[in-house]
Amino acid sequence: MNAFDQADTIVGITVTTIGPFCPKRLVAGDRDFAGRGPEIWASAAITFSRSAVIATVQLRAKETKGGDNSETSGTTLKALYNAPRGYYITEVLGGKSAEVHYVSKPGVTSFNAGGLARALNSSAGSMIADKNDGLLQSWEIIGDTNGEDISNDDNCDDNTSIKVVLNKLRVRMRKTDASLGISTVKPEDITEWLCPKSLNRGDREFDGHGPRVKSEVKLRIGPGGTSLLADITFWAQETVHDFSTTEGKWTRTVYEAPYGKKITEIISDKASRTQFISPPGGFQVLVPGQDLAKALNTFLDATDIQAGVLQAFGVKPEEKGVLQALIKGTLENGNTVIQVPPVEGALVKFFHIVGDTGGPDISNDDNCNDDTRIAKIEFFPVKVKMVDAR
Repeated sequence: MNAFDQADTIVGITVTTIGPFCPKRLVAGDRDFAGRGPEIWASAAITFSRSAVIATVQLRAKETKGGDNSETSGTTLKALYNAPRGYYITEVLGGKSAEVHYVSKPGVTSFNAGGLARALNSSAGSMIADKNDGLLQSWEIIGDTNGEDISNDDNCDDNTSIKVVLNKLRVRMRKTDASLGISTVKPEDITEWLCPKSLNRGDREFDGHGPRVKSEVKLRIGPGGTSLLADITFWAQETVHDFSTTEGKWTRTVYEAPYGKKITEIISDKASRTQFISPPGGFQVLVPGQDLAKALNTFLDATDIQAGVLQAFGVKPEEKGVLQALIKGTLENGNTVIQVPPVEGALVKFFHIVGDTGGPDISNDDNCNDDTRIAKIEFFPVKVKMVDAR
């Protein structure tokens, strides 16, 4: 089982009371509602981060018509749960929010969540908002009191205030990468030109006919677990007779483990491959009036980019305009270099490949200039498991 398949841990947060909380901010008027309402807006909500579950409770109270519009508002936060060391929170199970809006009546201070209309003896068509998705058991909201209502100290006795009782919540957690001995590392991009010299078929000239290109990178752990090695393959073939074809294989070290550490497992994607039909120099994937989906399908040799690759880029499959931006051509030493993402596997971020050139394309020497080649390979970060070397 790897880190992405690990079992979740679920713990319960017992019934929690928040409050009483009395806002002290004087928005308008004086601090006395003088028996006029007040009109109440109150809410409770649950949010969470990787490390904590937070409850936020808000209260706003405003004097109804006939007075000086006295008004107060305030917010209180309470941490309901903190993740233990070595774990992070992925989800909170249970209700997420509740709110009420009404005009306070004497003697109506406590009511069940969802039971406001009954407590006020009011019809559903009156000015009442009472929403609760299961977060709360009950509200206790004090509006008007016998004296000044808006508090000016930390003592909520005999002041406008709010108290809520939450239902039980559950928290879903997972172990952190660090607790599992997992590190995120960045393989070194390959910037060395890699050009094949084998002539498998035809002559050494693509002559503007493609070529059809396929390239793959596979990541493996080097001897003794001290490094990561990238095994690279490249294949290019002219799209018409005489189908000139070349291919090459290389291995490069792309990461070395820190001193005293040994890599035991690669957790994230271990391979990427791409394929496309190389267009003429100065190409555009999309030209005015051209169907984008059709153009991408033609360029990618009728292959779709898999969802896992798009996810690594933060792109949704339907966002074709964004996808187009991942593919582009640049001029380097007189050759058009095609930047293309993988069609499968989120190990490589971009392949940079020269297909057709201005002269003979398949190299016959150790100089890769003006030859079909891999110009660069960029990597996404990689998750690996490391232990202390012995």
